[in-house]
Amino acid sequence: PFTMRDRDSREEPDVENITMNDAVTFAQRVHNTLIKTVMIPEVEGEKLKDKETSLIEDFIRDVGLEADANLAGQDIPSYRDWEILQACDRGRVARRITVQEDEDGKLAPESFLHIDTRYLIYESGVRHPKWVATQMPRSQADIKEEYDYTTSSKAGDIVTDHWDDKVERVYIANELMDEKPNVYGEPPFI
Repeated sequence: PFTMRDRDSREEPDVENITMNDAVTFAQRVHNTLIKTVMIPEVEGEKLKDKETSLIEDFIRDVGLEADANLAGQDIPSYRDWEILQACDRGRVARRITVQEDEDGKLAPESFLHIDTRYLIYESGVRHPKWVATQMPRSQADIKEEYDYTTSSKAGDIVTDHWDDKVERVYIANELMDEKPNVYGEPPFI
């Protein structure tokens, strides 16, 4: 309980305070409307034939379905749902996309990592980012499972995943844990 006062600290007796849920209701309606839409990739190009554009459109659709299947296994919402919530609530969307060939030569979406943009830092370049890094808090159990490393903090630590044109480096609490070549030639982020 509180008392409303004017700028001279006099009590204002005839004030009623009401908190409306208009903003939340509006945001939920926007989210739900966008989430129930269907994304239809459309590829155009002067020298592309219909068969070529169809192949590219099918590839985009199939990679998205494969990514969603991988995310569902981790109890993570679909990448589209995540993007919609991020775009509406934060205003920015970011994702790391890596695609590799498996041992049989088949294309395998390795990772469609959702990135909460409050944990993303980068330096822009002319054609693509010069470097991109995520600095995300991770639990001790997550760090142990992914990096086979036990942090000194029971709560976990900050994991920094830094990519540039040549290398990916992973730091846990500012200690270099892993370094490997960047096979993509640029940071694989959008």
